[in-house]
Amino acid sequence: MKLLKRAVLTSTLTVAFLTLTITSPVSLTKATQAAQAVKVTSIVVKGPANPLRPSENFQLKPTAVTSPKGGKIKITYSSSNSKVATVNASGLVTAVTPGKATINVNSGGKKTSVVINVVTADHKH
Repeated sequence: MKLLKRAVLTSTLTVAFLTLTITSPVSLTKATQAAQAVKVTSIVVKGPANPLRPSENFQLKPTAVTSPKGGKIKITYSSSNSKVATVNASGLVTAVTPGKATINVNSGGKKTSVVINVVTADHKH
């Protein structure tokens, strides 16, 4: 069992005129910590200001509001059209071929998305 937090358990036993107090550290299990899980209340992300050209990258930087504030969360990404744009596990978008793709961003049951436009290499911003 992994020790996640420490607490103190105190028990008192009284027999006749003798009082015995035992103090023992208690560890909280993963199940107890899960009950205190971080909740995502909202998530937003901005896409690139300009269309991307094939082979260009754009790093997504989602902003999540959590309860408790600043809680650690996991964010997942997916592309609606990996022939146009791909996204890796850390949110790095790579343009592949001209077209449009929606990048979906999920965390704690909350979802948002951003449209990525990919244009030909000779297209001016």
